[in-house]
Amino acid sequence: MTWVKPFIAIILFYFSAVLQNSFFAHFVFLGASLNLVFIFFFLFVFFEKQAEYFLPFLYAIIGGFFSDVFSPVSLGISIILFIIIAFLIKKIQSLLKEEKDNYPLIYFSPLFLLSFASYSLLFQAFLFPPTFQNITLRFDWSFIIEIIYNSLFAILIFYIYKRYIKLNDDNRQLNLFFNK
Repeated sequence: MTWVKPFIAIILFYFSAVLQNSFFAHFVFLGASLNLVFIFFFLFVFFEKQAEYFLPFLYAIIGGFFSDVFSPVSLGISIILFIIIAFLIKKIQSLLKEEKDNYPLIYFSPLFLLSFASYSLLFQAFLFPPTFQNITLRFDWSFIIEIIYNSLFAILIFYIYKRYIKLNDDNRQLNLFFNK
């Protein structure tokens, strides 16, 4: 059963990369484009158990690979950035106070904003020619709009995932059993 999550991740990352570069490439909003691969990567890592590091590492490799294949940078840049972001997300989540709901929106939103902005800026640093001048050119209105645009989709998918997929997680059944 442990091979199911990585298999689903491979399929979802592949189709989100294809959709991102074909269908959603036509829906550029004020210079901002949607990064579905990053959104799904972040959601997979965010909803993984706090003590779990292997699957987020695997999601980073898979998501980073598909992000690199469909981008103009060298293969491995997104993989490295995704691994760093996955590790930091899990560390930050372990420091946060656990509540009844381990995955509240108040934790999700700032983590997503910080992670996406960091990824976007560092990704720009590795575009050709690889200078840090690319980062300073990135700070404009389209950068802010891109963060907001991707955040809105991420929050929408967050609610869908939390409502329909996380609800059917087997861990809930065990909690109901032990509470009686």
